[in-house]
Amino acid sequence: MIEQLKSSPFPGWNVILLEDNPFLAKENKGKTIGGRPQLENNKTPRDYLKFLQTQKPYQNEFGLTIEDWLTKAIQRLHEKNEVINIYEEFNLSFLIGNYLSSRGFVPYGYWNRDSCGVYVNYGYSDYRYAHSGALSAVRIKNPS
Repeated sequence: MIEQLKSSPFPGWNVILLEDNPFLAKENKGKTIGGRPQLENNKTPRDYLKFLQTQKPYQNEFGLTIEDWLTKAIQRLHEKNEVINIYEEFNLSFLIGNYLSSRGFVPYGYWNRDSCGVYVNYGYSDYRYAHSGALSAVRIKNPS
């Protein structure tokens, strides 16, 4: 692993590609971008994980971790002075890259206007929430 890092164009960094949209697509409102339909709200975290593993256009994608999501939130705030996944607009993001299968929990992240803060909490992995969805990303790997 250390030897791979030495030849990496991004040593010590996890580089991923994400959609630029700060909000999740509501159910039946997603767009097709470059032949790839957006993931839409109202699936369970388990459904999103299975979808990413089995559906052709998503098979090289993975769910965001807490760190990925916080980085996206900070970057969006810094570059565009905008927040992502606003709680009051029913737009929570499951962070399925941190799925804890042994416990049946998955974290989710959101911005809360009332308290002016970013929050990460946990929910059940088999519950469906109409106001929640998952973001996926593609990892840039070291060419070797």
